[in-house]
Amino acid sequence: METKGRWGWRRKDGGDGDERMEGLEKTRKREGTQAVSIFVSAYTLVAISLDRYLAIIYPLRPRMTRCQAKIIIGVVWAMALLTTLPIPLVSGLHPIVENRVYQHYEYQVCREIWGSEVLRQYYTMALMVLQYFIPLIVIIFTYSR
Repeated sequence: METKGRWGWRRKDGGDGDERMEGLEKTRKREGTQAVSIFVSAYTLVAISLDRYLAIIYPLRPRMTRCQAKIIIGVVWAMALLTTLPIPLVSGLHPIVENRVYQHYEYQVCREIWGSEVLRQYYTMALMVLQYFIPLIVIIFTYSR
């Protein structure tokens, strides 16, 4: 059976593969949920800033309807889910071999293991652009005009 240690999931002696898979599923779910929530926050801020920008630039235009708001919320969530889809797919439990204390207690941590270093670098750069630079540029543009 795996228990939550201070730095990650730990497998006790004598556990079987079923218990490891349960910890792996929890790890993937946690990593995916964390990434989605961060992206939903960033994309929601962009949507709010665009809405405020349009309300100021076009004050006589009718406000957004409930249907339009629901569509925007759906698009925000869909973009966040699609953007972060690879994270739970490449996350897994891995033993820590750099530290003797962790080896003794058989600690395992959740890490992203990519098939290629180039893929990891491309995905990391895409996340940086989609999560930081594009929202930053949009928010700066909408609030500076």
